[in-house]
Amino acid sequence: ALLEPISVAITAVERAPARPAHSLLICGAGPIGLLVLAVSRARGVGPILITDMQPSRLAIAHQLGADHVFQIDPTHSDVATAQEIRRVLGEAPEVSLECTGIESSFRTAIRATRDGGCCCLVGVGKNDQTLPVNDFAMREVDIKGLFRYHHTWPKAIRLLQTGKLDVKGLVTHQFDFKDALKAFEVAADYSKGSIKVQIVS
Repeated sequence: ALLEPISVAITAVERAPARPAHSLLICGAGPIGLLVLAVSRARGVGPILITDMQPSRLAIAHQLGADHVFQIDPTHSDVATAQEIRRVLGEAPEVSLECTGIESSFRTAIRATRDGGCCCLVGVGKNDQTLPVNDFAMREVDIKGLFRYHHTWPKAIRLLQTGKLDVKGLVTHQFDFKDALKAFEVAADYSKGSIKVQIVS
Protein backbone atom coordinates (compact mmCIF):
# COMPACT_ATOMS: atom_id res chain seq x y z
CA ALA A 1 0.00 0.00 0.00
CA LEU A 2 2.98 2.31 0.45
CA LEU A 3 4.66 1.66 -2.91
CA GLU A 4 2.47 4.25 -4.65
CA PRO A 5 3.24 7.15 -2.26
CA ILE A 6 6.91 6.09 -2.13
CA SER A 7 6.92 6.39 -5.93
CA VAL A 8 5.54 9.92 -5.62
CA ALA A 9 8.30 10.76 -3.13
CA ILE A 10 11.04 9.32 -5.35
CA THR A 11 9.74 11.30 -8.33
CA ALA A 12 9.64 14.52 -6.27
CA VAL A 13 13.23 14.09 -5.08
CA GLU A 14 14.45 13.25 -8.59
CA ARG A 15 12.48 15.99 -10.34
CA ALA A 16 13.75 18.81 -8.13
CA PRO A 17 16.42 17.33 -8.06
CA ALA A 18 17.50 17.05 -4.43
CA ARG A 19 21.05 15.71 -4.40
CA PRO A 20 23.46 14.66 -1.65
CA ALA A 21 24.62 17.62 0.44
CA HIS A 22 21.76 19.82 -0.84
CA SER A 23 19.94 21.71 1.89
CA LEU A 24 16.26 20.81 1.68
CA LEU A 25 12.98 22.29 2.89
CA ILE A 26 9.95 19.99 2.98
CA CYS A 27 6.63 21.71 3.59
CA GLY A 28 4.12 19.35 5.16
CA ALA A 29 4.72 16.28 7.33
CA GLY A 30 1.79 14.26 6.04
CA PRO A 31 2.30 10.85 4.40
CA ILE A 32 3.89 12.28 1.22
CA GLY A 33 6.07 14.80 3.04
CA LEU A 34 7.34 12.16 5.46
CA LEU A 35 8.11 9.77 2.60
CA VAL A 36 9.92 12.58 0.76
CA LEU A 37 11.94 13.02 3.95
CA ALA A 38 12.71 9.30 4.19
CA VAL A 39 13.70 9.01 0.51
CA SER A 40 15.84 12.17 0.74
CA ARG A 41 17.60 10.89 3.84
CA ALA A 42 18.24 7.51 2.17
CA ARG A 43 19.90 9.37 -0.73
CA GLY A 44 22.15 11.48 1.48
CA VAL A 45 20.33 14.79 1.03
CA GLY A 46 20.76 17.23 3.88
CA PRO A 47 20.48 19.16 6.03
CA ILE A 48 16.70 18.76 5.95
CA LEU A 49 14.06 20.93 7.59
CA ILE A 50 10.41 19.86 7.54
CA THR A 51 7.39 21.95 8.51
CA ASP A 52 3.91 21.17 9.77
CA MET A 53 1.26 22.54 12.11
CA GLN A 54 0.85 19.24 14.02
CA PRO A 55 3.46 18.46 16.72
CA SER A 56 2.70 14.72 16.47
CA ARG A 57 3.67 14.70 12.80
CA LEU A 58 6.84 16.66 13.49
CA ALA A 59 7.77 14.10 16.15
CA ILE A 60 7.54 11.34 13.53
CA ALA A 61 9.59 13.48 11.13
CA HIS A 62 12.29 13.78 13.78
CA GLN A 63 12.31 9.99 14.20
CA LEU A 64 12.67 9.59 10.41
CA GLY A 65 15.83 11.69 10.41
CA ALA A 66 14.86 15.33 9.90
CA ASP A 67 17.69 17.60 11.01
CA HIS A 68 15.19 20.30 11.94
CA VAL A 69 11.44 20.34 12.52
CA PHE A 70 9.49 23.58 12.36
CA GLN A 71 5.96 24.11 13.65
CA ILE A 72 4.04 26.53 11.43
CA ASP A 73 2.25 29.41 13.15
CA PRO A 74 -0.71 30.27 10.88
CA THR A 75 -0.81 33.82 12.27
CA HIS A 76 2.63 34.60 10.79
CA SER A 77 3.06 35.88 7.24
CA ASP A 78 4.78 33.79 4.57
CA VAL A 79 7.64 36.31 4.56
CA ALA A 80 8.18 36.02 8.32
CA THR A 81 7.89 32.23 8.24
CA ALA A 82 10.38 31.94 5.37
CA GLN A 83 12.88 34.11 7.25
CA GLU A 84 12.51 31.96 10.37
CA ILE A 85 12.95 28.76 8.34
CA ARG A 86 16.20 30.13 6.91
CA ARG A 87 17.37 31.06 10.41
CA VAL A 88 16.63 27.61 11.86
CA LEU A 89 18.16 25.77 8.88
CA GLY A 90 21.19 28.05 9.00
CA GLU A 91 20.85 28.89 5.31
CA ALA A 92 18.32 29.30 2.55
CA PRO A 93 17.44 25.84 1.20
CA GLU A 94 18.71 24.95 -2.26
CA VAL A 95 15.58 22.89 -2.86
CA SER A 96 12.07 23.20 -1.44
CA LEU A 97 9.45 20.49 -1.89
CA GLU A 98 5.93 21.73 -1.10
CA CYS A 99 3.78 18.73 -0.14
CA THR A 100 0.57 20.32 1.19
CA GLY A 101 -0.98 22.07 -1.80
CA ILE A 102 -1.90 24.96 0.49
CA GLU A 103 -1.31 28.42 -0.97
CA SER A 104 0.32 29.94 2.12
CA SER A 105 2.71 26.99 2.31
CA PHE A 106 3.65 27.28 -1.36
CA ARG A 107 4.27 31.01 -0.90
CA THR A 108 6.49 30.28 2.09
CA ALA A 109 8.42 27.62 0.17
CA ILE A 110 9.08 30.03 -2.70
CA ARG A 111 10.26 32.81 -0.39
CA ALA A 112 12.48 30.49 1.65
CA THR A 113 14.26 28.96 -1.36
CA ARG A 114 17.69 30.40 -2.09
CA ASP A 115 18.39 32.51 -5.17
CA GLY A 116 18.80 30.20 -8.15
CA GLY A 117 17.28 27.28 -6.25
CA CYS A 118 14.29 25.12 -7.06
CA CYS A 119 10.81 24.93 -5.55
CA CYS A 120 8.78 21.88 -6.58
CA LEU A 121 5.02 21.68 -6.05
CA VAL A 122 4.22 18.12 -4.98
CA GLY A 123 0.95 18.70 -3.13
CA VAL A 124 -2.23 19.32 -5.11
CA GLY A 125 -4.39 22.21 -3.97
CA LYS A 126 -6.80 24.72 -5.44
CA ASN A 127 -6.65 25.30 -9.18
CA ASP A 128 -6.01 29.06 -8.86
CA GLN A 129 -3.52 30.37 -6.29
CA THR A 130 -1.83 33.73 -5.76
CA LEU A 131 1.96 33.45 -5.76
CA PRO A 132 4.81 35.99 -5.34
CA VAL A 133 5.80 36.02 -9.01
CA ASN A 134 8.28 38.89 -8.80
CA ASP A 135 10.00 37.24 -5.85
CA PHE A 136 10.79 33.98 -7.63
CA ALA A 137 11.33 35.58 -11.06
CA MET A 138 13.83 38.20 -9.89
CA ARG A 139 15.69 35.66 -7.72
CA GLU A 140 15.64 33.06 -10.53
CA VAL A 141 13.97 30.39 -8.40
CA ASP A 142 12.80 27.57 -10.66
CA ILE A 143 9.21 26.43 -10.06
CA LYS A 144 8.45 22.85 -11.03
CA GLY A 145 5.24 20.88 -10.95
CA LEU A 146 4.79 17.20 -10.34
CA PHE A 147 1.82 15.13 -11.42
CA ARG A 148 2.87 11.61 -12.31
CA TYR A 149 5.64 9.09 -11.83
CA HIS A 150 7.09 6.41 -14.09
CA HIS A 151 9.62 3.60 -13.66
CA THR A 152 9.79 4.24 -9.91
CA TRP A 153 8.21 1.09 -8.47
CA PRO A 154 11.40 -1.00 -8.92
CA LYS A 155 13.36 1.75 -7.13
CA ALA A 156 10.80 1.83 -4.32
CA ILE A 157 10.93 -1.96 -3.94
CA ARG A 158 14.75 -1.91 -3.83
CA LEU A 159 14.75 0.80 -1.15
CA LEU A 160 12.46 -1.34 1.00
CA GLN A 161 14.25 -4.65 0.29
CA THR A 162 17.68 -3.25 1.15
CA GLY A 163 16.44 -1.63 4.35
CA LYS A 164 17.47 1.84 3.19
CA LEU A 165 13.87 2.93 3.63
CA ASP A 166 12.04 2.03 6.84
CA VAL A 167 8.40 3.10 6.69
CA LYS A 168 7.04 1.16 9.68
CA GLY A 169 6.81 4.37 11.71
CA LEU A 170 4.32 5.82 9.23
CA VAL A 171 1.66 3.24 10.13
CA THR A 172 0.27 4.96 13.21
CA HIS A 173 -2.96 2.97 13.56
CA GLN A 174 -4.04 -0.58 12.75
CA PHE A 175 -7.60 -1.94 12.70
CA ASP A 176 -9.26 -5.28 12.07
CA PHE A 177 -11.48 -5.42 8.99
CA LYS A 178 -14.59 -5.45 11.17
CA ASP A 179 -13.56 -2.00 12.47
CA ALA A 180 -13.00 -0.51 9.01
CA LEU A 181 -15.47 2.33 9.59
CA LYS A 182 -13.56 3.39 12.71
CA ALA A 183 -10.32 3.24 10.69
CA PHE A 184 -11.70 5.70 8.13
CA GLU A 185 -12.86 8.02 10.92
CA VAL A 186 -9.38 8.03 12.47
CA ALA A 187 -7.73 8.57 9.07
CA ALA A 188 -9.95 11.61 8.43
CA ASP A 189 -9.30 13.19 11.85
CA TYR A 190 -5.80 14.69 12.06
CA SER A 191 -6.25 15.31 15.79
CA LYS A 192 -5.97 11.52 16.27
CA GLY A 193 -2.36 11.73 15.10
CA SER A 194 -2.90 9.48 12.10
CA ILE A 195 -0.43 9.27 9.24
CA LYS A 196 -1.16 5.92 7.61
CA VAL A 197 -4.05 3.82 8.90
CA GLN A 198 -3.88 0.10 8.12
CA ILE A 199 -6.85 -2.25 7.88
CA VAL A 200 -5.94 -5.90 8.40
CA SER A 201 -8.23 -8.72 7.26
